[in-house]
Amino acid sequence: MPDQGPSASGFQFELTGGALCFDFANTVDSRSAPKQRVDNLTGYAAFASWARQSGVVSAREAGELARAATKQSDAAGRVFREAVELRETIYHVFSAIAGGSIPSEQDLLLLGSYAQEAFSHMHLIAAGSRFEWGLDQRSRDSLMTLLWPIAKSAVDLLASEDLAKVRECAADNCGWLFMDRSRNQSRRWCDMKICGNREKVRRHRRIASGTQAHP
Repeated sequence: MPDQGPSASGFQFELTGGALCFDFANTVDSRSAPKQRVDNLTGYAAFASWARQSGVVSAREAGELARAATKQSDAAGRVFREAVELRETIYHVFSAIAGGSIPSEQDLLLLGSYAQEAFSHMHLIAAGSRFEWGLDQRSRDSLMTLLWPIAKSAVDLLASEDLAKVRECAADNCGWLFMDRSRNQSRRWCDMKICGNREKVRRHRRIASGTQAHP
């Protein structure tokens, strides 16, 4: 999807991937068009803002982490670089899967290492009649805490039946990942209103041009 720009209240990330890990991977606009590429993760504060918007943390927790990052700039810089590494690894793994290929062993090992770190900070908690993984309370103040739910989302998806629904937007200048939950599994665009309509216009122009050139 193309760059949507900031709103009046600050940058608003598009959360249309259908999976937390995809919403994170999609923080790059025009990924598949290097000259148009825009990275919306500009630093730890932007990362915390994304995490708040995506529900990883509350507004209060995001604010506390952003303030802590300001005081611990070196540590925040290291965590942010790891966040970008995790994001790009997620993209490489699932882009390969969407294209019908097997992800590289290196990318799978790297993603697995992030997931192992994540689970080392989690424990099982009761959630109604079932159980789920939750972050240890003592880990919530760590600047790394934002990475762990993302890594868990990615490996959960890799081990699920939903893996067959992984898609990459077919638009030439997009590259966003999404879950195809359409009835006939034929969705091609991350957002039909944006990339889908743009590609339809381009196709119509190509056809019209060809018709005019070859009456």
